Amino acid sequence: MIIDEITLHNFGVYLGRQAVSLKPKNDQKPVILIGGLNGVGKTTFMDAFQLALFGKFSNCSNRGSLAYDKYLQRSIHKAVDPKDGAAVNLKFRHSTNGIERSYEIRRSWKLNRKNISETVEVLRDGMLDQVITEAWHEHAEQFLPLRISSLFFFDGEKIKGLADFGKSTELISTGINQLLGLDLISQLMTDLVVLEKRNKLKLTDKGKRHRIDSVEDTIRDLSKKREELKWQILDSDKVLSLIKSQMNEIDERFRIEGGDLYQKREKLENKRATAIKELNEIHCKLVELAGSELPLALVSDYLEQILEQSEIEEKASDNQKLYDILQKRDKAITKELKLKKISKKLLTEIEKLLKKDLKERTAFKKVERYLNIDADTRNSIKLIIDESMVAVLSGVKALLTRKVHVEEEIENLDRQLANVPDAEAIVQIIADKEKVKLRKQQADVSHGVLMKELQNVEKSITSAERELEKELEKEIGVEYEHDSVARIIKHSKRSRKTLSLFKEKVIRYHLEKIERLVFGAFRQLLRKESLVTALKLNPKTIEPEIIGADGKAVDVQRLSAGERQLLAVSLLWALAQASDRPLPTIIDTPLGRLDTTHRTHLVKRYFPFASHQVMLLSTDEEINKKYHRMIKPWISQEYHLEFDELDQSTSIRKGYFW
Repeated sequence: MIIDEITLHNFGVYLGRQAVSLKPKNDQKPVILIGGLNGVGKTTFMDAFQLALFGKFSNCSNRGSLAYDKYLQRSIHKAVDPKDGAAVNLKFRHSTNGIERSYEIRRSWKLNRKNISETVEVLRDGMLDQVITEAWHEHAEQFLPLRISSLFFFDGEKIKGLADFGKSTELISTGINQLLGLDLISQLMTDLVVLEKRNKLKLTDKGKRHRIDSVEDTIRDLSKKREELKWQILDSDKVLSLIKSQMNEIDERFRIEGGDLYQKREKLENKRATAIKELNEIHCKLVELAGSELPLALVSDYLEQILEQSEIEEKASDNQKLYDILQKRDKAITKELKLKKISKKLLTEIEKLLKKDLKERTAFKKVERYLNIDADTRNSIKLIIDESMVAVLSGVKALLTRKVHVEEEIENLDRQLANVPDAEAIVQIIADKEKVKLRKQQADVSHGVLMKELQNVEKSITSAERELEKELEKEIGVEYEHDSVARIIKHSKRSRKTLSLFKEKVIRYHLEKIERLVFGAFRQLLRKESLVTALKLNPKTIEPEIIGADGKAVDVQRLSAGERQLLAVSLLWALAQASDRPLPTIIDTPLGRLDTTHRTHLVKRYFPFASHQVMLLSTDEEINKKYHRMIKPWISQEYHLEFDELDQSTSIRKGYFW
């Protein structure tokens, strides 16, 4: 996957429409460096990728517990009318079976009355693909699974947090579970522990007084009632789960059979009818234009020649008229001079001059005059060439462009309508859907009653236990009340042990590759061969164990803060490699928590090799002039986030800080 471009429109602090090219120039220059001071929108920039890809499922940094529509509304730039809305567009390429395709996700939203209206369009190879658009969330998982996105999109705070031994262990465990699909086994083991706890009953047999016995009996009865309610709730959960599963199956059947298209059929048909009507109107307008000056466009060159010849003929006619006038004038002058009885010599000279002047004005005689067009006709031709034909051709071009768009729209609508199923194939599914929906409503009510009853029982037990604690002066013994409960607990423990063994073997099977990747990454970053000769991961706890040159384990806590952070980066890098997915890496404030030595390690040994495309969002203090010189050979593009205090917005400029 290669991200080619991201466009932000009124998103967060980014006012207006701003497109950023993120395409690496070649394999040797994978780094895209984006500089910005704190608070100018670096994190918002990174959130845009998550939002574009995952929508309501995105793990955006500043969303917190906000509902998705509230988050979208708050993400619209405060200087913009919410009705105008905001948008994020993402262009990327992805190869499948050696075939590369381009995709563009267009996600926009705006305030429609009181609610946020979101629109998502997905283009494949430049064409809107309705099928992918309708099921984008499922398709997005094929490009970048949400559950492993944190291995590729992270910030300096996460690196700092993972330097804590416990959190890094949690990261490896979570990463391995997600990569190997062991989440279900872990959940089952957790459920068995809950089952054991629910089947334990505390019995007290120390007090002999009537009041204590009475309270104990009350607690015992309430505990039994609680267990019964929990089992009923568990059964209710199973029923709800089954109903939900049935609803999902029906929804999937509905989708596969084209149910969504079936429900949109009337809308699609109306849109097609409107498009056909518009296409007919375009044809009529084109026919109308064909009856105007449009055919003259075929002979426009000849019209230009006619106009040019006409102007030449007009000039020749004007020159001939002038020649005739001058000829008469010369005769009159000669006659008048003869009457004045000037010298013959002078008269001869004057006549020569006049004849020479007339001779120089005889060029018009060479002009062939065959059009003889009058001034009105010539002006009409000029008007057609300069104005009418230009307007007609412009109108035809606009109509033909619109005609292509309308025909493409009709073709797309025909493709969708062709996939609309028959009513018989979908009506039964709709009926089944309504039945299951009614069952879910009834099950929800029953489940709510049980939960309320359990809440009341829990309150009563808490109150009774408080009273018992006041009465009792001796320790309370604990034993099982029923052999059946003991058997349940015994079998539950045995099952958990078996599951744990199975999980351990699965992890051990894949652990060698992950260990090798983590060790290789850590060695590359640290370059201390005397410190680390091997790195092992405990199959049970997934805790990293570093082996020193003496063959003994090195206490991870004894590593410096910088070394622990490099270990955290190694874990992220290794798990990303273990996913076997060539995905871009985006890191926000990557060096903020590291000392000078370890910053150099990351700049020289990690950033250029983290992925085939690496986006770094950095302040001028993190990647300063020194580190900028180091990483410059691997940089394809540089940008600078510039905040304008006047309109409280950030603009994206070409070039880094300097």
